[in-house]
Amino acid sequence: MIKSLRDLAVNHGPVLVFGAGGGGDVVGALHVYNRLKELGSQVYLGALVWERYVVDPHPGPLPLVSFFDVEPISETAAIGRGESVAYRYGREIKPQVVRIAEALGIEVVLLDGSRGGEGLASGLKSAVDYLEAKSIVAVDVGGDILAKGNEEGLRSPLADSLSLYALQKAGETGVAPLLAVHAPGADGELDPEQVYYYISLIARDNGLVETFGLNRSDIEILEKIRGKVVTEASAIPVDAFKGYYGEKTIRNGTRKVKVTPCSTVTFILDGEVAYKHSETAPLMEGTRHIGEASRRLNYKCIYTEYDLEKDIAAKLEEGFSVDDIDVEELTRVGKARVRKMCGS
Repeated sequence: MIKSLRDLAVNHGPVLVFGAGGGGDVVGALHVYNRLKELGSQVYLGALVWERYVVDPHPGPLPLVSFFDVEPISETAAIGRGESVAYRYGREIKPQVVRIAEALGIEVVLLDGSRGGEGLASGLKSAVDYLEAKSIVAVDVGGDILAKGNEEGLRSPLADSLSLYALQKAGETGVAPLLAVHAPGADGELDPEQVYYYISLIARDNGLVETFGLNRSDIEILEKIRGKVVTEASAIPVDAFKGYYGEKTIRNGTRKVKVTPCSTVTFILDGEVAYKHSETAPLMEGTRHIGEASRRLNYKCIYTEYDLEKDIAAKLEEGFSVDDIDVEELTRVGKARVRKMCGS
């Protein structure tokens, strides 16, 4: 049983830290990565490579076959560097994890979620074997990875469910799995109080390992890469550390975030306990395509970010620009469609 991050660094070998939700979650993962480095751990940084539609308008995670200048580990995992780039339908895409690799001069792990839960689990396991890692920390900014699936503000349940499922599968092979929730509520999906409640349920089950916050050294590194990545949620903790207090709007004004000193806090949870409390991650078992994984959640009346991205892509094909699309209205209509489909 892992007792703390120091225990993890000293007694449990190399660690793979990865952004669980795609996009800017890797910035939150960088915070945990830096803390483990300070504690003397041999640590690697990675991410599920799924960018928001403003970066990659094509629906779904970036498949590894779309990447150039990477070193394949398996069909769903690869080593990336600052010069790594993906091409989809003539568009060049540089994921946030690659931008960090470029800014810091490090190699990173790219994890492909396009092949569903089993594909991501296989990729995570192959990366762990390649790196000879003994433990994994999946990092989620905001805490929506703890959601039950029916929360009104939930917008990205699929990536988190895939990552938590893959983390659990890795734990079954003997690798120590941890889940880090960084800056509760910072992505504007769940209210911070709701995230705290879900953490308390896990804590009652002996699943809370450690809490810690940002320090000045963290801020120096995060400020260094802030202008080089596309992220809003992962910038909230930095703003909070520098004294911002109150509400901020993100995602083109569609979400409101409560910014307080508590926005700087990270909660380290036992991955197996967190999985046991999840109602969506177990649904990823046996899925081998992102569409199949999304439908598993649809059958539970859950509208996913993959659904939203497909709906946005349909609007773009009709001639709309991204700025002209009312994402909130599209989400409302999409949720109603899914509820009707599942008979709710």
